[in-house]
Amino acid sequence: MTSRLTLLLSYLLYLPLLPVLPWIIYQGKTVKRDTLRLPEASGIRSGTEPKLQQPAHSLLLRHIGESTVAGVGISSISNGLTACIARALASEQLAVQWQAIAQSGIRAAQLNELIAEEDKAAEQAPHQKALLLITLGVNDTTGLTPAHQWRRQLSRLIQHEKTYLPAETQVIFTQVPPMQDFPALPAPLNRFLGLRAWQLDKQIRHLCRKQGWHHAAISLPLQPQWMAEDGYHPNAEGYARWGEGVADSIRTLL
Repeated sequence: MTSRLTLLLSYLLYLPLLPVLPWIIYQGKTVKRDTLRLPEASGIRSGTEPKLQQPAHSLLLRHIGESTVAGVGISSISNGLTACIARALASEQLAVQWQAIAQSGIRAAQLNELIAEEDKAAEQAPHQKALLLITLGVNDTTGLTPAHQWRRQLSRLIQHEKTYLPAETQVIFTQVPPMQDFPALPAPLNRFLGLRAWQLDKQIRHLCRKQGWHHAAISLPLQPQWMAEDGYHPNAEGYARWGEGVADSIRTLL
């Protein structure tokens, strides 16, 4: 079954929600108005793991994305998703230099503009290996970005990044989070957004199969105790557990 046909058939899953669509729209406006707005994490958005050793091999982990890459839900970026992944990957044989380039509330189209400005201002040092990790989808889910635009924007993003990274750079997408499990979202809004997030993630999986990229699925069920007080972003333990899961997926590529 083609990706286009699968996408069209998936829209049938919205049919049970049509009778409550006005209520879903009302809930969406209410959640947007009332949800606690947490700041991005403080600190320098780069570092090296391990800090006190100089292993023989090095890896560049360049991580671009939305609020979860910016560390919303925690106070320090050193406990953020990128740093957690780097610590889980680092060893006596491997140093991981990590970079987090992100902005809260950003969509894929806007991220293209952000990284273009970042890349003008910095030069990449040579590395033995490099990984490009992309964490996106929540804002494109709530913003109802059409699937064809989503695919085009992601492809453009990778094309731009590859001009600044080594030719053998591996590209990895994290799964669009299962928004139906977000504590901040009431039913049936959570079902609607969960379905939309699943559709966007299916598009990522299709691109990964087609382009030889990689998809890092969320292996652990989302637990309320791993969420920040806004019910929308991870807390420190949530980032640590998510980071360990992504690191497990990355290890198979090293």
